[in-house]
Amino acid sequence: MPQHHGMSPFQQLLEASAQKGTHQGFFGRLLPKGQVVERKDVEDALLKLANSMDEGDNEDPSGDSDIPDGYVFLGQFIDHDITFDTTSGLNKVFGDVESIPNIRTPIFDLDSVYGDGPEAIPFLYQRKHPEFFLIGSDNNPDNDLPRNREGRALIPESRNDENGIISQLQLLFMKFHNAVLEGIENEDIEIFEPVQHKDVEFEKAKRAVQRHYQWIVRHDFLPRIIVKEVLDQAVQDVLDSDNYKSDPIWCDAPTIPVEFAGAAYRFGHTLTRSHYHINANRLNVDLFENFKDKPGNALSVFNPVAPENIVDWRFFFEVDSSIEPQNARKIDTWMAHEFYDLPFVPKAAKDRGENSLAFRNLLRGAVSYSLPSGEEVAKAFGVNPIPLHQKVKDAGLTETPFWFYCLAEAEAHGGKLGPVGGRIVAMTLLRILKEDPESYVNAPKPWKPYLGEGDNFTMADLVKFVQKHEPKKEAIKFGEEFYLKSQDGRYLISADHSGYYFPRLDASGQVKLKLGNGNGELTHNAIVQILSTETGLAQGNILGAFRDRHNCYYWSLYNQQMQGWQITKVDGGDAKIRYGDKVYLTNLYWTNQRLTRDTKYPGYFTTVENAQEWWVLEKAEASTGSGGAYT
Repeated sequence: MPQHHGMSPFQQLLEASAQKGTHQGFFGRLLPKGQVVERKDVEDALLKLANSMDEGDNEDPSGDSDIPDGYVFLGQFIDHDITFDTTSGLNKVFGDVESIPNIRTPIFDLDSVYGDGPEAIPFLYQRKHPEFFLIGSDNNPDNDLPRNREGRALIPESRNDENGIISQLQLLFMKFHNAVLEGIENEDIEIFEPVQHKDVEFEKAKRAVQRHYQWIVRHDFLPRIIVKEVLDQAVQDVLDSDNYKSDPIWCDAPTIPVEFAGAAYRFGHTLTRSHYHINANRLNVDLFENFKDKPGNALSVFNPVAPENIVDWRFFFEVDSSIEPQNARKIDTWMAHEFYDLPFVPKAAKDRGENSLAFRNLLRGAVSYSLPSGEEVAKAFGVNPIPLHQKVKDAGLTETPFWFYCLAEAEAHGGKLGPVGGRIVAMTLLRILKEDPESYVNAPKPWKPYLGEGDNFTMADLVKFVQKHEPKKEAIKFGEEFYLKSQDGRYLISADHSGYYFPRLDASGQVKLKLGNGNGELTHNAIVQILSTETGLAQGNILGAFRDRHNCYYWSLYNQQMQGWQITKVDGGDAKIRYGDKVYLTNLYWTNQRLTRDTKYPGYFTTVENAQEWWVLEKAEASTGSGGAYT
């Protein structure tokens, strides 16, 4: 029977769960609750333990893992797709966790991206083409989430805008859907997803995106964070058999146990760095920099993503063999210093010490959820508990809070989740896959990914797919007028006449340029001249890099090499260069010198060897007169 956009698979699961007496839409417990304690009885010891986890301002490279940074934020994205507790607090004992509603659907259906579809939540989708996601903000039309006039993201899951990296990850999945749907409509992609729906193409694209995402969770994400033997056993017990149905712990387990949501899955907080490489020109950016003393030069937090902070996914996933992504920290008992002064915590909560994420996690487990100790959980799992950690002893505790136990166990297993924490994470996520009738593991025929190369699909493949299938832009032709836009969103504007004509950079007042030294369409690695149409330059309008200081200014034809530029595409693809493509401009005379913003003389141009500065050519409207500056 055709399904309405507003009717989700989760609603079907709720109906089934009501008959079975389980609580798919609520949290629950794997094990009996631990000791019930009041905050006042434990907060001093927990605060001391939390503070012992602060690794300080300097991140020792020995604390790095082999996990690319992108998987930290993918883990956060996954969490936001399946759990959201808006009820419990840090000061309240919430013993009856079965009454805590989970307002996300506890299946990998990407309801955090799709909501309930175009009919139920039309503001997520385009007006003219309601099967496609609406993308872009006023100042960043191609690479930001859609936003209202106050800058708040128009997405179903508000937490996916809480930092500039997960915001861009949310956008990546929206672009993935749009790219798949475009391929279906153009008959460029064959989708092997039978669906029954009045909007077949939308549902086919959605199902394809969901199942490739589910494959990533199982085959790309989990193996990176869990000890292999632990994950293999969970796969055997859940996906390769029904052993878990006779396991006394897992046979009647809730879909989302609080042992998972309140402890084991919070491992990602220790993977997180204080600083991130966002793109080639935004290196070592503070995670919460915009709440410090540089509000205009920062990652966004529930705000529009500035053009200079567009994430280059080559720094987060293994997309390009020539660029090694920065790696996450290890899963251990240390946390980034940034997490000890969370910027979005109200003053009253800060006064209670709740601007420390480690303290918040410990309070939530001990007070809000009354979780058993790590030692108790280990014994219930038939595992010998690890020795009491020195930090636990120093805090005056005789048993280990369960969240800290999962981290200490990972620390003892080389930085990956072990027999207790890893078992809970693996079993919870694999059971979600197994018990969702529409997941790829329950497809009528054995399902394999088909949108990548070969029969595997990773986050790197997803990035490549989106890049390859971005909407085609108009090819650039020699002689057409364009504006040159820098990576930070500023344009080449009129020249400063100080003996020479030095072009400048600003957010407005852009000058029309033309490409010379060729005919027809512009292609990768073409040799060009950059010609200004600015009034007053006449024939002295050819941009060059002169002298050994590589000053960039206009001059009449003087040296073909100094005034020649090789234009190369940054993101690969076919040979054509189109309006909106990212390009490097490398001078022909000076070895590997690329056009870049001048840091010594801000607002001007220079060249720097192997600079990672990219530029975009934007098409200008045709001139009706003799040219000149466009304002």
